[in-house]
Amino acid sequence: MSPLSSPYTNTINPELIWARVEDDIAGCYGTFVIELNVISPLAGTPTPLIECDQTPNDGIADFNLTEADTDIINGQTNNFVTYHETLAQAEAGTDALVSPYTNTVPNIQTIFARLEEDVLGCYDVTQLVLQVDPAPSITDPISDYQLCDNDGDGSETFDLTSKYDEIVNTLTDVTLTYYNTEADANADTNAIVTPSAYISSGTETIWVRLSDNFTQCYTIGNFQIETIFCPLPDATVSINNDLYACRDRDLIIEYRVNNIDGTAILPAFTPISFYLDEILVAQTQTLNDIPINGNETNSIEINLPINTPNLFEILVRVDDLGFSEGIIEELDELNNEYSVSIEFGTIPPILPLSNLIECDEGNESANFNLTQQNNSISTNTNDIITFYVSEEDANLNENEITDTGNYQNTSNPQTIFIRLENEICFTTSSFEIETENCIPFIPEGFSPNNDNINDVFEIDHLLNVYLDFELKIFSRYGNIIYKGTHEDGFWDGISNEGITLKHQLVPTGVYIYVLQLNDYRYPDSFIGTVYINY
Repeated sequence: MSPLSSPYTNTINPELIWARVEDDIAGCYGTFVIELNVISPLAGTPTPLIECDQTPNDGIADFNLTEADTDIINGQTNNFVTYHETLAQAEAGTDALVSPYTNTVPNIQTIFARLEEDVLGCYDVTQLVLQVDPAPSITDPISDYQLCDNDGDGSETFDLTSKYDEIVNTLTDVTLTYYNTEADANADTNAIVTPSAYISSGTETIWVRLSDNFTQCYTIGNFQIETIFCPLPDATVSINNDLYACRDRDLIIEYRVNNIDGTAILPAFTPISFYLDEILVAQTQTLNDIPINGNETNSIEINLPINTPNLFEILVRVDDLGFSEGIIEELDELNNEYSVSIEFGTIPPILPLSNLIECDEGNESANFNLTQQNNSISTNTNDIITFYVSEEDANLNENEITDTGNYQNTSNPQTIFIRLENEICFTTSSFEIETENCIPFIPEGFSPNNDNINDVFEIDHLLNVYLDFELKIFSRYGNIIYKGTHEDGFWDGISNEGITLKHQLVPTGVYIYVLQLNDYRYPDSFIGTVYINY
């Protein structure tokens, strides 16, 4: 009953149907089961195949296409996969690609996979994406890395990581590792454990692997490291003098720069810096090239800040620009400084000094021998005594009086300031110089013959001292022949009084003088004789 019509479309897969075979004459029949199977391969969606690019990063790589077979077959049996560049080729099953396959479209290319069963030749087609990820680009070539064998043992410690910036350039999200062999770099095995402190002797090749942290693509490269002999200077410095600090006085430092252990010349103009309690206070430089086993000495005066403590440290450092950085590569970079602790010193004050008084030589001025005070100031021959017209000059040691044995005062009285100094420190003091009206010195004769020698009756300590004096000259007979005052100056032997000799030179002879100073200190007249001779 209800025989099936042909063609018959199955309803499930597989499906069992029954067949009846009957004899047309006798009507005898038999039945058997027929299994209907529909062979329909269904290609799975393959994961894209990804390969890393290689230099020159052109987006082209070799792909093992068979790596996608498992995804495409997806557990189905009696099926095989072929790969084709076009859909038409996949549909026709022609021009199958051979693995490894080199992509023809840079970076990303889609090809087609044909899944075919091996009984009836049924098939299905799907797409396969081929993706080329770029490998990180490193510097090529990487420069050599050389270190000087400073201690002569043939080996040095290299900081391989110092090459990072050069190798990586501006790339980010990458990892750089270092290896001893190319094979280790490719296999990412046996990386150098402490690349920042790698000890090496002679010449050696270092391999590097730069990996992208996301794609895991990598590039390898190499550079040479080499331990070489470098002739280098070795600058040291020392302070050669005892340092005596004194308030308000510059600190004098005598120093010596050495190149004793160097193997090359220490060049001129090597910077030198001076620090007071770690604060930069002065800078200078060497003047000449310093040969091997040579040295250079010099000195500097440092103005100590006013707030310098009583106890402080002076540090001098050679090959130092003022911030602990130098400009010269040396055999030893750790022996460039010298320091010393210093305490401010003082010396005893000068005992009070008596004033210097000299006779007024006119206009309240006189010449003073200031060195008369020296023995009262100090008897130590190593002490330095100087004189000044102001306290400021004395403290600054400026504008000292040079003609100390014959100094003419500029005011009356005048204060003279002293600076007593030795290697330890200095102190200052002062004393007064002043003039007084002394008794005039009256000569016993003169010769007014115009020979410019004793031409006038010159009385010392008179003119510009006793402004109200009056001088009278009498002949030996008591006749007045001359009368003069301050305005007339010294008598030149010409009479200005009397009748017979008026306005004429008086003859040779002895004359009587009467000098009245008209000063309360000398109320009495000075009377004597003066001899005139031609």
